Amino acid sequence: MPRRSNLALAVGPALPTIDKVDEEWPPEPKKLDRPVISCKSAAWAKRVPLEHELKSLLVVCDGGYLVAHVRGNRRLSLRAVKNMLQVQQARLADPADLPKFGVTPGTLYPFNDALWSRLQLIDKDVLEMDWVTTNYGNRRQYVIFPPSRLLEAENHRVGDFEE
Repeated sequence: MPRRSNLALAVGPALPTIDKVDEEWPPEPKKLDRPVISCKSAAWAKRVPLEHELKSLLVVCDGGYLVAHVRGNRRLSLRAVKNMLQVQQARLADPADLPKFGVTPGTLYPFNDALWSRLQLIDKDVLEMDWVTTNYGNRRQYVIFPPSRLLEAENHRVGDFEE
């Protein structure tokens, strides 16, 4: 008798498709059944493809702090950040810097006033997606929105920021 595979159990339930993104702004937050901190754990809990999870990172460079946005399945290229801004240094902010902006690891909601006023670097591939999802400033709530909303930041630049 052939053995049954446990692959379906290991991968989890089928990923849903999101046919319509609410036009309401700001979007109504949705609840998670458990706290999440990483893009991978958030995508898993929401049952969405990892590339649809917006990864927002606080970056420190010669000119101060900025927020960079890439797809959840990608890494930020600090070299690309330095090249775009023509600065000598760029690094991810230390977790100890996050409370200055009212956030903790895993809670960088891009529309938080303290972050939204900063320069927003948006990877071009994020903007090609129909929708993205990200936390709502805490580890138990999230929102789904069209990534074009990121272009509403007064100070933003679009480029190739993914490794």
